[in-house]
This record gives sequence, C-alpha cells and structure tokens, in this order.
Amino acid sequence: MREVFLKMPYQGLPGEDFPLEAFVFFMGIHRCNILNLGGFTMKNLFILIVSVLLVFLGVGFTASAVIAGEEDTSIANVLLDNDKVKVVENIRHPGAFAPMHSHNAYIAYFFSPCKLHFKFPDGKTAEKDIPAGKLVWSNGVTHEVTVLGNQDLHTLHIEFKE
Repeated sequence: MREVFLKMPYQGLPGEDFPLEAFVFFMGIHRCNILNLGGFTMKNLFILIVSVLLVFLGVGFTASAVIAGEEDTSIANVLLDNDKVKVVENIRHPGAFAPMHSHNAYIAYFFSPCKLHFKFPDGKTAEKDIPAGKLVWSNGVTHEVTVLGNQDLHTLHIEFKE
C-alpha cells in the first residue's frame, strides 16, 4: 500500500498554504492526478468533505435503511445522493458481512477503529486494522467485507458517480 500526501496552495488567502497533507490519505494515486471530474478541484473536494461532515454533525440523519437481512442491524444513512456523489454513513457491527459488491472511486472516513476482512473476485484476501480518523481514497474496487473484532465499522463513505 502506497501513501501519497498532497500539498496544494490554498487560494482563499494570499500567500498562505493549506496543509492538505495533514488530514488526507490517498492510496494508489499519483501526485496531482486525483480525478478527472471536469473542474472538480481539490478545493472543491475539501469543501465537499467539510460540508458533509458539518451536515452529519449538525443536522443528523436524513434517511435510514437497514441493510441485508432480518438479523443484521447494520445501518446505512444516506446523507446526500445526487448526479455527482452519494454520501452514506455506514454502521456495521462485528460479524457483519457485505457480499461481493463494487464501488466507483470513493473517499471513506473512519470515525472509530475497526478490523476488516476483505475478499476480492480473484480469491485474494486481506485483513486491515484501521485507526479512527483515517481518511482513505480508492480508485474503485470490487470486494466483500466482513467486520472482525469487537468494534463497529463506522464510516462516512463519499462515492463519486461516473
């Protein structure tokens, strides 16, 4: 796994750098080649992330749905869904299983630490301990996920629509 940290000049105040690398973790992406979203800049991405977090903290849940199965008490709260992005708060309890599924490019913020088991279409598997406060970028993935250990998976998932 390769970590690439970005530092971009903040254009809001003259002569001031915005320390983007202090909180953004990108996985498997080259410097300054984030996404080709036609005018969707890092500044817009930062504003989107902060706005979504503020909405989550200030307004609360806008929609709620129980995921997969009568016994499963996992929750997906859809906070925003438009033609550009889908933003979902996920809470999955230890033992929760998400069958094979795919994501477009996304950012995930982990509110609490968790341990996850991943299985990929080619049969490969991986286990990851993820700390609270981790912000992860993915170019997109197909996988199945199982929550291990005794901590809930609690994420804010921002998926870009192509």
